[in-house]
Amino acid sequence: MVAMVARKKADYIEYLEEYHEPYSTCNFVVKKDKRYMVGSLARLNNNYRFLSKNAKKIANDAKLKFPVHNPFINNLAQAIELVHSVDRAVEICRKLKVKEEKRASFHFKKCRGVGVGEAPRGILIHDYEINEKGDIVKANIITPTCQNLLNMQEDVRAFLPTVLKLPEKKIILEIEKLIRAYDPCFSCSAHFLKVKWERK
Repeated sequence: MVAMVARKKADYIEYLEEYHEPYSTCNFVVKKDKRYMVGSLARLNNNYRFLSKNAKKIANDAKLKFPVHNPFINNLAQAIELVHSVDRAVEICRKLKVKEEKRASFHFKKCRGVGVGEAPRGILIHDYEINEKGDIVKANIITPTCQNLLNMQEDVRAFLPTVLKLPEKKIILEIEKLIRAYDPCFSCSAHFLKVKWERK
């Protein structure tokens, strides 16, 4: 789980490092050379006390005691967050006073813009530089999947010895379950696992 306290969103580059491994086309992301996890489970570990009553009831009925570090619980955490989000949306809509707003005028100038927000899968960072014409000249997007990638890899390493006595197809299925518990992006979830068996 990660905590970043930055004065400006653009400061993310002081906290996170992106790098490549020769066996992968993906970016790996670490904080001070350490892996971390983002997403629903991380958010619930940090913010359980802020959940709606309905969401807390589901967590309590499931006998969850936070913090939880079992990645298989991430999908349940997503369901709990959905209940909380619906409760919060109802609360907001009941107080909402809709008013017409005019579209803001703008003109292009050379600049950089960084947006950092919580997406369903976790922290999402967009970083763009534009020129005077409004053309994007540099872009960097750090997805939750990239931030979770090293954690996924190390969890697979730790989990694999516990399933080695199973048939090969079952081993693959269990590893796929673990990776999908992180809810990686669609292309990653569809093409992430190639197994090369080595007999000794």
